Amino acid sequence: KGLFGLCNRSARLAASAAFAVSELAADVAGLVQQVGMLALAVGRVCGPMCSTLPLAQAFADRPLFELMPPLMVGLIMGTIYFGFASCCAPWAGFNGLDVPVTFRVAFGLAMVAYHQGIVTDPG
Repeated sequence: KGLFGLCNRSARLAASAAFAVSELAADVAGLVQQVGMLALAVGRVCGPMCSTLPLAQAFADRPLFELMPPLMVGLIMGTIYFGFASCCAPWAGFNGLDVPVTFRVAFGLAMVAYHQGIVTDPG
């Protein structure tokens, strides 16, 4: 057995690891395909409704790169909300959805103000 058994065992382990990775890749590819099909279906259904929203109209005639600052601000605001609601609030003694109302109201008003700042014509 000795060295030959160790090499044989390593080869079987590598083969099973490669098989597991290939199964994982196939599952991820299937998931990506399903998410893409879902996004297309939602786009077909919600596209006409979303095109009438003020935010969609504000960016309708602009290049795609001008959408990045509002997207980044949204991601930053989401990170702040998640950090406060899931980390800071529990440390302060609030449970789950019991995030202080003042924080929620202030956060909601900040989102509304940013939205209005984007969709309002400066002229």
